[in-house]
Amino acid sequence: MHTNNSLRGIKANIISLINGLFGTNYSPNTKIEYLNTEAETQGLLRNYLDRPGWKELAAVKNRRVFAIHHALGREVYDVAAVAFLAKTIHPELFADINPEAMLKEYYDRFLPYDLHGVWMTQLK
Repeated sequence: MHTNNSLRGIKANIISLINGLFGTNYSPNTKIEYLNTEAETQGLLRNYLDRPGWKELAAVKNRRVFAIHHALGREVYDVAAVAFLAKTIHPELFADINPEAMLKEYYDRFLPYDLHGVWMTQLK
């Protein structure tokens, strides 16, 4: 994504935020993490809309802003993250895939603890 504060001229149809920064040195509006509830995560995503130019982006106007926790990109259950990104980019091709159900099945079958928190979402 463009790093300049001005988003003039950018025609983003989809915005995918991949993060989950831990620690206290980060802005609270970028701290999307798995310990958050859906309501907390939605509030954090809305903070991005306060950035200059974001409300004018087609992706924001069309509610095509998605978030995925950064840890989903480096584990054996990455398949859920890939499925989420695929469905985000081409929902018509992956309508029958449920990335959250895939992740839950992985937790249920292979991990000694339950899945909780928000790992992927869309701004509502």
